[in-house]
Amino acid sequence: MRTLIYVKLFGVLAVFAVLFSILIGEPVRAATNITIIAASNATAAEKAEATYVCTGTNDQTILNSVSGNVQLSSGTFHIDGIWNLAANSTYLGSGVGITFIQFYNKGDRIYIQNVSNAQLGNFSMTGTGGITLAATNGNYQDFNIHDIYSTCTGVGAVFYIYVNGTYNLSNITYANCTAYAPDGSGFQVDGAGATPTVNNLTYYKCYVFNAGVAPTRTTIWAVGFDFAEYSGLTVNGLQAIDCSVNGAWESDFHMEDVPTKENFVITGCSATNAGQKPDPTYGYGYLIGCVPNGTGDIIEYNNTASNDTGGDLDLDAIAHTPMIDCISPSNSLKTATDINQGNCSGVIVNLDPTHKELVLYSNNGSAVDQTINLGGYYAADDGNNYTFNGESIVVQFNNYAVIGLVKTTTQITTSSLPNGTVGVAYSQTLAATGGMAPYTWALASGTLPAGLRLSYSGVISGTPTTAGGPTSITFQVTDNVGTSATQSLSVIVVYAASDVNMDGHVNALDMILISQDLGQTSTPGWIREDVNNDGVINVQDLIIVGQHWTG
Repeated sequence: MRTLIYVKLFGVLAVFAVLFSILIGEPVRAATNITIIAASNATAAEKAEATYVCTGTNDQTILNSVSGNVQLSSGTFHIDGIWNLAANSTYLGSGVGITFIQFYNKGDRIYIQNVSNAQLGNFSMTGTGGITLAATNGNYQDFNIHDIYSTCTGVGAVFYIYVNGTYNLSNITYANCTAYAPDGSGFQVDGAGATPTVNNLTYYKCYVFNAGVAPTRTTIWAVGFDFAEYSGLTVNGLQAIDCSVNGAWESDFHMEDVPTKENFVITGCSATNAGQKPDPTYGYGYLIGCVPNGTGDIIEYNNTASNDTGGDLDLDAIAHTPMIDCISPSNSLKTATDINQGNCSGVIVNLDPTHKELVLYSNNGSAVDQTINLGGYYAADDGNNYTFNGESIVVQFNNYAVIGLVKTTTQITTSSLPNGTVGVAYSQTLAATGGMAPYTWALASGTLPAGLRLSYSGVISGTPTTAGGPTSITFQVTDNVGTSATQSLSVIVVYAASDVNMDGHVNALDMILISQDLGQTSTPGWIREDVNNDGVINVQDLIIVGQHWTG
């Protein structure tokens, strides 16, 4: 009798499987969550597990055919052309020094072009190539490029951002990326056309060594980091945190005068041995160009510079560039000769290590003796120094760039987080107030549920893979002058309604449970087999399971 029931049951399920395949337009089958690509010289075990095995020739052909969650084996992938990343995809190697990307010809590159939501990392790069992130036909966002060690040569910039026309790229993070002895620049932000824009760009613990120093250099303007190159470009919200450059043909950290630069923060960075070319002009540790008419904020704090032949700091036509605790052992803070070019005028501003005295230097290097009222905050005349009474703020006053520390309390205003669902994309942005934006976010304690991650800009995103909770996590926010706050929040991850047996998958087992109770009625929301909570277990519940099938 029991055997007869099972036969009837699976007969019913077979009919429903056909029905679902018609309803959702594809056959019911198990989903593959990770695509594994093995290099031609991967281990035998890796090749046996792989979805595809490369031949060692034109490996970009296979790489261009996959998307989603892609895992690269150990060994070397040979790129003889262009590897284009797909949207909404993650491509991760097995680790720096374990997975290698080998380029063969000048012009061979990895392109993240005209797509959103792409992640790339965990490998080394060699040969004549690099990575280009580009927008040429629309606006795109959400990129995470991390843990990449490059010894590539023969390119203008190893890590290159390019925006064309009126389009923009937003929410970009480079973390733990190294450009070792490139022929050109290490990192560059560039564009063309009318009003290209880059928003919310973070460099975290990135490193450049000897940019353009080799005789094979591809450009005479090679620098470590070029934060803004094209004159029509707007870069809004750039952070360079704990980055360093040791040796560059010209400046270590660089930005052109004319591009519009808003809300820049450079902190914890180190610039050494800039200006390796015979002419030390532009060979500065930090070459900071202003925006004409004095718009925008470029803030430097807790940075160091040494042994830079052109000088440790050049404020080129500066209008609003504060510095806090920026150490120059050679004491070579310099202004450029074109300090009054166009509508720009300004001064070098520095604070002593105790954050109590402010010294303003005019164009010729002499101290300015003037009492300045800072919008309710008072800077008292004390010879050539100004001592702040009370808290202080960044302001623009009579063409002088004036800065003090912001001591207003930084607070996290997010008080709760929505539940996540296994297998369903999750996105929540944390919010803060006080201090001085932009903010940098991190986990102070605890771990996010599996499948979720926190970006430096405060976005929790990903797809939960395991139900559970509540999980208690302490988040930390730090403003751009170092004040921070923490907040403990909880996250609960639940199973999808269509996952009747709550095993993390929507498949035939859930259909079996529903089929066993077909026709039963109950109070809506009381039993999981009533997927749509209409009070009746029927075909509609089976259809919902088919539409959310994961296998």
